[in-house]
Amino acid sequence: MSPTPDLEGSNKILFDLIVSANKQQTEALKKSTEEQTTIIKQQIQVCVTDINNKLNATNQNIENLKSKYLFLERKSRRNNIIIFGLNNVERQNLLQNTLSDLNRLLKINLLPNDINNIQVIGKTQKPPVLLEFTSFLKKSEIFPNLKHLKNTGISIANDLCPEDREQQKYLREHQLEAREQNLEAKIKGSKLLINGTIYTIDDLKELEKKASKSSDSETSSGDEENLQEKTKTSNPVLAGGSEANQNTQETKSSTHSKKRKRAKIYFPTTTSTDGEIRQTRSKNKS
Repeated sequence: MSPTPDLEGSNKILFDLIVSANKQQTEALKKSTEEQTTIIKQQIQVCVTDINNKLNATNQNIENLKSKYLFLERKSRRNNIIIFGLNNVERQNLLQNTLSDLNRLLKINLLPNDINNIQVIGKTQKPPVLLEFTSFLKKSEIFPNLKHLKNTGISIANDLCPEDREQQKYLREHQLEAREQNLEAKIKGSKLLINGTIYTIDDLKELEKKASKSSDSETSSGDEENLQEKTKTSNPVLAGGSEANQNTQETKSSTHSKKRKRAKIYFPTTTSTDGEIRQTRSKNKS
């Protein structure tokens, strides 16, 4: 017995109602999920922002502490000098012998009362001697007379903290580099003066980056040509030959070795009217 038309219509209506209810529930669930996802993302963003702010504050505190440390470190060494090359370094009569040598060589008159502390650094045959003066003014009397130490084998330097020693070493390397280009170069504190132009540490590092990029580009182009020529010459069979592979590895190794070497900076010698530095020296390959 077949179902009556009224029953079929009722089933269809019921089915449509179920489908519609399911659709509404699905849309409501989707909307609720999207809302919850948005809320969670906002909460995560707030947490990330808060963490970043705390990290920035921590980094700033670290930088402040470093600055304070360097200030105190430099202040503690301000009245010190280090003497290199003294022959008579006997710990028992160290102060007396050192003052005697300095007075004789520098033609000055230092007294024991002018010294706060003295100590030998290291255990070499002629170890450096650290001398701490009672005041910076008394220490300053030394430097105008350093010209008398010429050809004596003895030298005197400020007592620098490790950070300043690295800085001075970096500046001396570039000072030598500039002098090799027949330029006048002098170190002024934490800066390098080349032909009247002042270069800071950051300036020199930026020039290094530019020189390195230029050098890498030239090296990469030249190595690619050399690799192709060397492969053709050494092995006519280019498909997977062991000798060609060995040549490739050798060339790559040579390229990496060249990249590790610091690129040479070619300092400008004149400045154009619009403020742009003009390079007057021809640029050779590093």
